[in-house]
Amino acid sequence: MQWLFQRTGEHWANERFAKDDWQGLQVFAIDGVIFRTPDTPDLQAHFGSASNATIKQSAYPLLRCVTLMNTHTHVILDAQVGDYRTAETPLAEAMLDKIPDRSIILLDRNFWSTNLMHTLMTRGNERHWLIPKRSNAVYEVVEEYGDGDALWRMTVSSQARKKNSGKRPANNTF
Repeated sequence: MQWLFQRTGEHWANERFAKDDWQGLQVFAIDGVIFRTPDTPDLQAHFGSASNATIKQSAYPLLRCVTLMNTHTHVILDAQVGDYRTAETPLAEAMLDKIPDRSIILLDRNFWSTNLMHTLMTRGNERHWLIPKRSNAVYEVVEEYGDGDALWRMTVSSQARKKNSGKRPANNTF
């Protein structure tokens, strides 16, 4: 599955259409999904399964898949597959180099990671992101557009700066 998405993404990734842009930017979304796989010992050993206090493992092995999709064409540019216990953010970080310049990336709240957002900004030209704000986020409102809609600035933590040394924005904010 990962191979198929990556090969088709390589083929169609650079195609542009007249109405493909928003404000001169291509629009992409990164999101994750969990798939059930056939119930075989090999897949169970490779991908694992869910468990809780009463059930030791789910009926089927589960895999996590995170995709990068063009929201206009619905072409999947990249997909990263991991075992069930792998979080979405590391899988997303593995595909950041596939994101074209002059783009905006839509993310859901599960991708809230200073490191991910910082890396998005520093690994290309004119890369932007849009993500719902966490309730515990510390930020400064730069400009308000409407109810619950604002541009805000957040200071990059010392941990994220250390993790991204040499690749940080000049003002350590985004």
